Amino acid sequence: MYYSKCILCFISIIFFLVSCKETCDTTPFNFHCLIRVVGEDDSSSFKKKPDQIYKIVTNLLEPRNAKIVNFVYLENYDYIDIQVQEYTSNIKNGIVIYVLEIQYPNGIRISKDTIRVEYKFEMNQSHMISAFCNDKEPKYMAEDVIVFEMKNK
Repeated sequence: MYYSKCILCFISIIFFLVSCKETCDTTPFNFHCLIRVVGEDDSSSFKKKPDQIYKIVTNLLEPRNAKIVNFVYLENYDYIDIQVQEYTSNIKNGIVIYVLEIQYPNGIRISKDTIRVEYKFEMNQSHMISAFCNDKEPKYMAEDVIVFEMKNK
């Protein structure tokens, strides 16, 4: 009787371990785009029009399985923070290009910005290859944070 309970317990543990999908243990891949818009005199466009900040529209154009999970204004640093999250790139190998489009209300910035971030994934490791906002390089770039400072013309 004792052995049958042990075998039953062992089989149930094995069944549990086998039935758990790979995505249960896969952590999401996240990165942040920090954006600051300044005028010709280096004054903050966000501080001039604080009521317009949350009217900024952000769209993630590529890849379709990623999503924007957070958009906040970091008042102390005068940046907007856009956080992108995806689950499938961590478990695949290859290059993924993330394309974000940012549309500003009048008074903050005239044009819209297109951000392109390219990551290489290998064996659950991510490496940033390049990042551009309207073909301009970022002010600062780390593995999961990209900082852009845009001049408002």
